[in-house]
Parts: sequence; C-alpha cells; structure tokens
Amino acid sequence: MKSLSRKKVEACMIRNIEKTSPTCKSAMLKIKAEREALARRQTRGQTATSN
Repeated sequence: MKSLSRKKVEACMIRNIEKTSPTCKSAMLKIKAEREALARRQTRGQTATSN
C-alpha cells in the first residue's frame, strides 16, 4: 500500500474540491487560503532580503 503525505492528500482534495461534501469543502478552502498566505509571506521575505 502506498503511503501519502498530508500535503499530497490536501493538494488532491483541493484539486477535486467540487466533488467533496460542504464540510470538507470549507476545510479545504481554509487550508488553500493558509497555503496561499504562506506562499505570499515567503515571496515577500525573499524580495525584502534580496534588495
């Protein structure tokens, strides 16, 4: 049996978000927003240190 990491499972669920239940959908949207915010913070941090 193949072991999946939590990140891979979340990414798969986000890709298939329209097929999920309303409860799961809201949780996935929250995780997606958190990931996007983290990515934005990391991008801003890199540009601030490179200037």
